[in-house]
Amino acid sequence: MPNKRQILKTFPRSLLLEIARTFDLPGLTAKPKEEILAALMGKRSMPIEEILQTLKVSDLKNICREFLIITGSAGKNDLISILLSDSEKLSGGNRRRKNRSFLRYGFLAV
Repeated sequence: MPNKRQILKTFPRSLLLEIARTFDLPGLTAKPKEEILAALMGKRSMPIEEILQTLKVSDLKNICREFLIITGSAGKNDLISILLSDSEKLSGGNRRRKNRSFLRYGFLAV
């Protein structure tokens, strides 16, 4: 499973700021992305599940794409479950995605 930092690193600065405002972390507007990320990581009372619940489905799908996870037409709760699932399932998602790209070129990686 991707950890909190890995997931948050995929977000653009604007989305990190929006999350910081949602969770009442003031004074980050002029800060660079890395400092906003550090502030969000420092707030232990903010689990990744709660952060993911605040996102739109399109944002969740973008995160899944970043980790090469195939989502199909999954809904919001399904996407969150996929992102929070164990690493074995994620590696299976990676394998399917890679195999699919090889099939496009007429051969399959073993």
